[in-house]
Amino acid sequence: MISEYCAFALQLVDRLAHRRVDDEARATLVVALGRRLADLMYDNLLDVAGPGEYRAPFVEMLNDRLDDYARFEFNEAAPDFDALRYFGDRVMRSMGVSQTNRWVMDHVMEISAPELFEKVSGSVDNLLASAGRVRASTSRRRKTAPSGHGGMRFGGQAGRRRLT
Repeated sequence: MISEYCAFALQLVDRLAHRRVDDEARATLVVALGRRLADLMYDNLLDVAGPGEYRAPFVEMLNDRLDDYARFEFNEAAPDFDALRYFGDRVMRSMGVSQTNRWVMDHVMEISAPELFEKVSGSVDNLLASAGRVRASTSRRRKTAPSGHGGMRFGGQAGRRRLT
């Protein structure tokens, strides 16, 4: 479940940064954050489950989710309904699909995702403002983020940014 929240938050950062920084700065930010998330996931699973290969499966999941979220729209206010529904479904599946877990999707869509968006949005605003990377001209800002994550991959596709 935590992995799904990480992937959703990462794609939020990607979409929010897309409107405000050039593609190179955005790629640097998203790849660095993806690497840091993979390091944290590895460290936590090492502590909880002992030695094992945790980084590669997590990175593969991030790549898959970024590809999946690329299909959905994102406007100035938030991800669209379909993106929220997909996120809720992924969280519910990670908990096990059963009648007792049906509430999870509603909770994620109505409470968790909007709260996460608000926190991530504020963090991205603060980060970019402190880094001085905000585009000066509001006329150059994009009204919506395009589908996709700029071809950035954390793993093995040639010609794309990789997480190493």
